[in-house]
Amino acid sequence: MGEDNSTTITADNNKESKKKMKNEVKKESTSNETTTSREKKEFEYEFFGPIGALGTTLMLPIVILLLLYWSDVGSVTFDFLDGGTTWKNIFNKLICPSCSQKSNTLDVLCNCTCVIIGWFGFQALLERFLPCELVQGAPIKGNEKENGRLWYRINGHLAFWITLLITQVGWPVWNNNSGTSQQQLLQLTSAPIELLYDYYAELSFVTIVLCFMMSIYLYISSFFGGKNKILADGGISGNVVYDFFIGRELNPRIWNNTFD
Repeated sequence: MGEDNSTTITADNNKESKKKMKNEVKKESTSNETTTSREKKEFEYEFFGPIGALGTTLMLPIVILLLLYWSDVGSVTFDFLDGGTTWKNIFNKLICPSCSQKSNTLDVLCNCTCVIIGWFGFQALLERFLPCELVQGAPIKGNEKENGRLWYRINGHLAFWITLLITQVGWPVWNNNSGTSQQQLLQLTSAPIELLYDYYAELSFVTIVLCFMMSIYLYISSFFGGKNKILADGGISGNVVYDFFIGRELNPRIWNNTFD
């Protein structure tokens, strides 16, 4: 009888301990669920949240083009709507004023696109090949390499003077002094920077389009790369519009961490 009682007591104790373990596991799971739900609820939006992010993303390019048009005509006017709110009328006055005077609109926009891409490419080459000072940036959360800091080539001042020198006295042009196409001389002169004024709206529009394309690429690429991607705390809300506006990845770099 004594052995039976002890066995019964031991079995009861085991049952009680198992119940306690289950209760503790349930408490931990519920606490974790409440913590995650609180984290989701406690996410602090900036710029008035997704609505503000969407409004800024869509309205800022429009405001820029409107300011360019008003500065060109010299007053705040909406005369570009006089001919009707047609896309062609708005396009010819706001986005591409010179397109109405040119036979081929595509050529104007393609030339402006080449200018913008060439400008950025030229500045990237200067940043990469000019003498520089290597400086570490601010610490990045989650980056275990180089003590959480990235290296930067600081040579913007030198790049500015090289750019100024080329635009003033080092712009290459082919000059035909003899009047025959077979004898053309390569001369260095000043760049036709007056074209920047003539095509300012077109260059701005092309820049806006290229920036949107780059932003879309950066947003999509932030989902690939696994643990190598360091995401910003403010850009992982789960809302596509807001995360696209804020930016998901911290200091994204391409070509083996060459450019960011």
